[in-house]
Amino acid sequence: MTVGISVALSGATTPGPSRCQRSAPMSQHSFIDALLPPGIGRVAVLERVAALVDWRRIEGQVNKVRHAGTGRPPYAPLTMFKALLLAQWYGLSDPGLEEALLDRISFRRFCGLTLDGGTPDETTLCRFRQTLRQAGLADHLFQQVLDQLAVAGFQLKPGTLADVSLARLPARTAPPETDGAGG
Repeated sequence: MTVGISVALSGATTPGPSRCQRSAPMSQHSFIDALLPPGIGRVAVLERVAALVDWRRIEGQVNKVRHAGTGRPPYAPLTMFKALLLAQWYGLSDPGLEEALLDRISFRRFCGLTLDGGTPDETTLCRFRQTLRQAGLADHLFQQVLDQLAVAGFQLKPGTLADVSLARLPARTAPPETDGAGG
């Protein structure tokens, strides 16, 4: 089964309200989110990925990355990691990712950002990516998401905003499960 995405960026660049540490899972929304008609901001691929991945395993590892304690309160590490996944899958630069998070309801939902909440800016996204790399977690966590999808029988095919798809893998023996303890 292949599900494609065909929504392009509209170029919204208006900054949102000040950021906060909280982020909401895809199933938890703010009052503003609840006012949207059914189906608005829904992308089957992202909803499927969100349902297939055990985010608690990822969160346990990504939470090892701590905020330095200066400046504004940080976004939740899992929110930031999910944003970096979107950048990787859709081939987005940090400015492009910031713009997409401002513009696309589906991206906000996937990351756990409410419509009336703040949005990480490109510098925040870049610094978080660097922190993950310095901690030696970036490649491991990205691969862990792909491995979890493979165990569920899916392969994510990165692309542009118009052609990312999630395809069912041919039947085969399941890859060895990872315990999330590294390696």
